[in-house]
Amino acid sequence: MKSFKEGSMTDRKKLGVAFWASVVLVVVLAYPLSIGPAGWMASRPFESPGKGRIPTFYWPIMTYVPYCPGGGTAVAWYIKACVPAGRDVLVPFHDPDGKLAWARYAAEKK
Repeated sequence: MKSFKEGSMTDRKKLGVAFWASVVLVVVLAYPLSIGPAGWMASRPFESPGKGRIPTFYWPIMTYVPYCPGGGTAVAWYIKACVPAGRDVLVPFHDPDGKLAWARYAAEKK
């Protein structure tokens, strides 16, 4: 029979690493993917007090992703795909001077 010191601590450490790796993976995927639903909610003025603005929480996505090859195009497509036809939304980013700015993305009318 194993004593407490021999077996249980290593098992807990292994579970802890797996757990935190899963948490990091979910956060890394969920944060950028949530910009689409945020755009959908912001495009509905009666549900969004921000008057069509995605929360400033998302500025890192629009500030840094466009530097990745195809990143800006992919994010723009995703936001436009989530915004209802004929509506638009303002998306935050930092301009080259480091000031918060807003870009407008409009969904095509169907």
